[in-house]
Amino acid sequence: MTLVRFERTMPSAFDFSDVFGEFFNRAFSGTGLTRLFQNAVNVYEDDKKVVLEIALPGVDKKDVDIQLNEDLLEIKVMRKEEREEKDENYIRREFDFTSFERSFHIPDSIDAKKIEAKFENGVLYVTLPKKQEVIVEPKKIKVK
Repeated sequence: MTLVRFERTMPSAFDFSDVFGEFFNRAFSGTGLTRLFQNAVNVYEDDKKVVLEIALPGVDKKDVDIQLNEDLLEIKVMRKEEREEKDENYIRREFDFTSFERSFHIPDSIDAKKIEAKFENGVLYVTLPKKQEVIVEPKKIKVK
């Protein structure tokens, strides 16, 4: 009598690792989780500055805190809202908390003393001007 090793496996038609595997890998990896639960940040650059653009709908500018610690720019939002409804027979209280935090490493080419922020129509704009020595002005070369 010959013994044959038997392994019970799920048929490939019922293998959900391909379907959900990528989602869970992205969702619970270091950057995936933050990407699922953080506001998107648009970053654009020209010759003189870098601009961060962050959509913060429903947030007031007093709830926004921006700090520069050495070369780390930290943007934090903490909003707390309480609602209370009273009637003869009941009191209903609701609390709503919104929290957002992002950090950016600022390169040496940015003039940290001139960083500005503006909050307009639910969008936060952080302007990071480049240092003068980094800005390259085009130079016209005369052909002889």
